[in-house]
Amino acid sequence: MADMGRRFKRFVEYFNNHGAISDADFPAALAQMSGLLRKRVQLEKDWIDSPEILEQEIRQPFFVVGHARSGTTILQCLLGLNQGHRMPRYWEVRHPSPAPGLDPAQDALSVADEDRHVADLLQIAPTLLAAHPYLEQGGLSEAECEDLMTLDFHMLHVLPLTRVPSLPYPIVPEDSVAALRFHRKLLQQFQWQTPTGRWVCKGTTHQYNLPALWEVYPDAICFWAHRAPEDYMASFFEMIDILYRPINGALFRETDVRAVVEQLKLATDHVLASDWIDDPRVCHIRFRDLVDNPVATIKGSYERCSIDFTPEYEASIRAFFSDPARRSDRHGKFHYSLQKFGLLPEEIRNLFKDYCDRFEL
Repeated sequence: MADMGRRFKRFVEYFNNHGAISDADFPAALAQMSGLLRKRVQLEKDWIDSPEILEQEIRQPFFVVGHARSGTTILQCLLGLNQGHRMPRYWEVRHPSPAPGLDPAQDALSVADEDRHVADLLQIAPTLLAAHPYLEQGGLSEAECEDLMTLDFHMLHVLPLTRVPSLPYPIVPEDSVAALRFHRKLLQQFQWQTPTGRWVCKGTTHQYNLPALWEVYPDAICFWAHRAPEDYMASFFEMIDILYRPINGALFRETDVRAVVEQLKLATDHVLASDWIDDPRVCHIRFRDLVDNPVATIKGSYERCSIDFTPEYEASIRAFFSDPARRSDRHGKFHYSLQKFGLLPEEIRNLFKDYCDRFEL
């Protein structure tokens, strides 16, 4: 708990350094921040009162990895269609105690509360639904690993802090292994009363430190999504703008896109030079292959990992793509361009040539 307290202090400092919240906004901001801390402390009590929670076995989880806006969410959803597979949901992350399944009536209240929370976010950022249509599920929306790790103050994700105008841009863990150990505890909390065959998680920063992930989940299989950098970066910068600008309001700071590109270049070069990029526990998946032929793409990854690809699962994937309610533009077309942010596609393409060549993007 002492380490958690230190992280929380650092967490608050990030917000305070971003700017002062107005008197009108302060009560809602305080409620969200204190609520986050209260939920974290309650988890610790759950684990003391019911130590068997942390004895739960997590068997060969799937982790979808890859940069944000590279097709990670749709890949997670498709992997989650298989029988016995389960994705963490927003309502579970935002209401982790009591453990899901322990009190069904409370679960229903938690889902309803998270439905309202997501609806409030979509009022704050009304164009967000076109960019991320999966939010139409409200509290049942798929949570990212970054959401889970924010609950222990290792990271700083938007989900629980939508009414805090001093919300800074995301931070990465000081200790990735510690962050993932907490992540594992949360999965154990979630499945304690609701048995789970296999977890299907998604994190958009794991690819930069897969050894840490495998230290905590040694049998994890990673599905690494790859998309042309000029496409995912344009989408990413637009997403940041439509999300943070309305939340921050007067405290909004324009993204230093060239600094971000430089950081991404360094991180990508680091990954390309790593030995884990060719680890047999990694399945590399091109976004265009996933869209053009999802069945063959996922089936190939399953076969590579000696996992049974059943006819029932194939039918579920085909049904997903044939459903008009699954169209990516069902809430309007999401428009984005690098030029809006002072960048050119060929500039990004040339800068990330080694990455594009490596994965034939």
